[in-house]
Formats: sequence, C-alpha cells, structure tokens
Amino acid sequence: MTFNDAFEKYAPHFIWDAYDYAKQSPQVEMLWLHIVSNGTLSVAPATIYRIDDKLYEVQQIHRVLNEVEYDNDEIRALYDQQFDYWFGLYDESQPDPIPTRMILRFRPQDQDFTADFHYGNLQPGVPESQRTALNQHVEQWMERLQTTGNDSAAP
Repeated sequence: MTFNDAFEKYAPHFIWDAYDYAKQSPQVEMLWLHIVSNGTLSVAPATIYRIDDKLYEVQQIHRVLNEVEYDNDEIRALYDQQFDYWFGLYDESQPDPIPTRMILRFRPQDQDFTADFHYGNLQPGVPESQRTALNQHVEQWMERLQTTGNDSAAP
C-alpha cells in the first residue's frame, strides 16, 4: 500500500477520535493534529483545538469546554489510539517515505478536512546534536500559528 492509501485509511480516525474527545462541541472552531516523525516509528502526535480564537492542547480543553472533564486516563487512551493509528499508517505505507511533519486540519462547522506534509529537515542549518526533540516541535508550531496564522507543515 502506498503512503497516500494508508493515509486515507487512517487520517479520519485521527480526526474523529480527537473531535469525539471534545464531545463534538460546537465551540471547537478548528482542530489540528500535529504529527512529527523522524521517518521511523518514532512519532510525537499532538492534538490542538481552537476555541474562542485561542489554541488549546488536548489536556487543556477542559478549561473552556464544560462538557469535557480532565481525565488523564482518557487523554492517555486518546494518545494510545493515535499511536496505534500511526503504527498502522507507518507499517502499511512501507516502503514509501514518511513525512517528517504532517498537519491534519478539521473545521467542524463545514466538516472541511485538509492535510499538509513536509518531507525533510524541520530545522535546516541546525546541527543534529542541537536539534529540538520531536515533542518540542509542537510548541514552536503553535507559537507560529498563534502569531502568524500559518499552520503549514513547512518549517
């Protein structure tokens, strides 16, 4: 199976599980899945919601969505599911190359779903020994999104 075929199979699961976690709240204006990988099974997924024009990671949305309670076990289960989808996507798309960053966007209001991929170095010009850890890329990406509105997968 190609990467595109595997992506089409797994992408809806990433999105719907994240939207279901937010109880499909009408307050969710947009949600993103930020998925960073080094081209192997190593991956750092993050789920980000825009609610009232502000960005929140999954573990923060209970602060603004009354129908969502903070539950560490539920958050862990969501991420376990996302890891399982990643492993399926990765395994089924071999030997196709895997993007280093994928941004999945979902706008619930009109059910608009898009995705953006970046292949290659997320920190060009930075020596490997000084590069940011996979899980820290989301913070930089969120800051860029908040300040510029740019939600692309490109560095």
